[in-house]
Amino acid sequence: MKKSKLKFMALILGFAFTGCGKENLPLSGAAGQPESRPVSSAPRDAAPTAPVTAGQRPSAAAAAAAHEAPPAASPRAAEDQDLGTVDDTLSSQSVWWWDEVSFYVVAHPDDWQLFMNPDAYAESQEENTKMVFIYTTAGDAGRRSLTPGESYILAREEGAERSIRFMSDVSTVSHKPAVRSRVTVNGHLIRRVTYGNTASYYLRLPDGGAGGPSLAQLQSGEAALLTAVDNSATYQGWADLSKTIEALVRREGRYTAALRFNLADPDPVINDSDHIDHQTTSQLLTELLPKMPCAEQKLYQTYNTSSLPINMTTDELLNHAALFGVLESGRADKGFPGSWEPLHKSWLGKHYMRTIPASQPTPCF
Repeated sequence: MKKSKLKFMALILGFAFTGCGKENLPLSGAAGQPESRPVSSAPRDAAPTAPVTAGQRPSAAAAAAAHEAPPAASPRAAEDQDLGTVDDTLSSQSVWWWDEVSFYVVAHPDDWQLFMNPDAYAESQEENTKMVFIYTTAGDAGRRSLTPGESYILAREEGAERSIRFMSDVSTVSHKPAVRSRVTVNGHLIRRVTYGNTASYYLRLPDGGAGGPSLAQLQSGEAALLTAVDNSATYQGWADLSKTIEALVRREGRYTAALRFNLADPDPVINDSDHIDHQTTSQLLTELLPKMPCAEQKLYQTYNTSSLPINMTTDELLNHAALFGVLESGRADKGFPGSWEPLHKSWLGKHYMRTIPASQPTPCF
């Protein structure tokens, strides 16, 4: 078994060397960025790379269009077919006090892996840090089936779970098996998976990149309600969804010396050409943050980093590539084409983030 794992890791790292180190454009950062800490634009001990021409690199706009390119739409109605789930009330994990609780609130199951590293990987190695992942949409790209063996949604969630297990087990293999359940938050059922010091929540709302009801429509009032693709919950307006996220954050964010939110940067000047689901997910959280002045914010650039130079160290880049490879293996193993291709690899090794510090000390709640 150990030999098989080593061969697998060698293959992943081999891909990382061949796919991530030779596709960089000069920096073209935006001016006048309102930030408390400069965006990290200078390479940090990065391996030397050769620039390429603009024709070799997809634009940020093309990235936004292609990232969630849908498979053929499925006519099968969405229904909850998870096996072994248990309805339960929301409960915190057994540790009574955390040095840090770090929330990764993203739209799609691959967003934090692509755009919020090396930070996520580094936090996973901290013994008394709890990481909470909230995925607002199913990332379904118009394919709503939840039938095991043919579900694009379940394939993407499998990839997300694999990436968490991978980084959690780098320094230990003593974790108990993952615990999967459905918990009630503000009267709504949400799929929850816990593993080690992590908790993941899948709201499974419709992907806004596929047309139809979406987070953006709920926010604008164009849609009066929004139903999860597995019919597990219906949110009666933006305020209902906001209260649900706040209740979840207040529960998981208790008993900590430091609270942090990791989000796609909602500033359209700094983070131009971003996915509409990324923007609305971040706005959902930033609207709540005035109630939580003890929380630090880390705001990440996303699609537009495809044209920016690699600025991770060699070790950070290898970890990033391995994490992404494990993520994509989940989608591929479930019968769907993975994204180990030039567009997605153009985001590897990129870490462009600004920080807004907390204005008050913990505890928040």
